[in-house]
Amino acid sequence: HAEPVPRSPQLAVPHPAHPARDGRAPRHARGRAGSAGRRHHRARVRVVGPVSLLGPAEIRDLAELLGIQPTKKLGQNFVIDANTVRRIVKSAGVTRGETVVEVGPGLGSLTLGLLEAGASVVAVEIDRRLAEQLPLTVAELAPDADLTVITEDALRITDLPGEPTVLVANLPYNVSVPVLLHFLEHFPSIQRGLVMVQ
Repeated sequence: HAEPVPRSPQLAVPHPAHPARDGRAPRHARGRAGSAGRRHHRARVRVVGPVSLLGPAEIRDLAELLGIQPTKKLGQNFVIDANTVRRIVKSAGVTRGETVVEVGPGLGSLTLGLLEAGASVVAVEIDRRLAEQLPLTVAELAPDADLTVITEDALRITDLPGEPTVLVANLPYNVSVPVLLHFLEHFPSIQRGLVMVQ
């Protein structure tokens, strides 16, 4: 069951074409306050224009905005190069109209690449700050996006909306095999995948 996306004014990401002034997001990028504590968020965005991928400056700004320093415990590494993102999406064989489950979307670099390819994305993120920011980032940078964010430990998830056919993940080496086996066991709709190990 998907619910409306909660909007958090302090977590809006500025669009690269409209930089923030005085450390605040531009007026159009600020969201409305919403209910906290929701597990599933559905973001259906209708924006005119192409998908913008995150670059090093946007990644740095988002991490600073959220007070995030990648942690070794969660194996957090953020992809900062748009060409690398597009190579990953191409290697995964993602095509328009497919539903992709992405484990560990982080700040959304790869999520935006998957959306750029025309896929619907179900993103599973354990870090609440990242899970709350992702729909806001997508709302600013991805037109016609179909995104569902689930705030949960990937090893505990037993239900996903829709029937994803592709698994894409960027995982710490110590959980990569358990996560892969868990998803293959619980989600028989998955036909192929690409798992990067950090």
